[in-house]
Amino acid sequence: MNTMIFYELWQKFQKKFNKFERILVYIITALILIILLVTIIGFASKKARPGKYLRKSDPSPLEIRHLSKKAGEEMSAFSGIGSLRIITSSENEEESGTLLVVTPWFTYPAGETAFFEELSRKNRLIENIFTTYFSSHTRKELLQAGEDMVKTELKSRINEQLTLGKILDLYFTDYTFIE
Repeated sequence: MNTMIFYELWQKFQKKFNKFERILVYIITALILIILLVTIIGFASKKARPGKYLRKSDPSPLEIRHLSKKAGEEMSAFSGIGSLRIITSSENEEESGTLLVVTPWFTYPAGETAFFEELSRKNRLIENIFTTYFSSHTRKELLQAGEDMVKTELKSRINEQLTLGKILDLYFTDYTFIE
């Protein structure tokens, strides 16, 4: 009985579409099945990692002030660096590096006006630390190291140059590779 229903549907299909239209339907059906099969295999083999390179955004400077008041330890945010556009080191000699857009900012203890002035005075030095660091690494190296490791290394390098205090945390509003 089931074969009879299938046979009737097949006959209707052949009458409704000409040969060219049937070929198109077969091709489209095959492509859909291939895409579904590859997707299922990717998820089943655990090689598919959707969102692998998506970045979890850091809080904004205003959010940090609000959160620090709740936690009882007040922090201020220094965002005077602005957006930096830096070319990373190239993967090979034939190509240039990748453009990285990064907007760093950091926290320091609230009420430290002398430290804020030091940060403002050393703004160009701090920009140079970022530029030197990112231009000496390839995109692949930066992605493999991870954003947290990059932040840790940069925070350490910046704190080495400061005398009146230390930055507590380093954040990126933007951390985007543009190809």
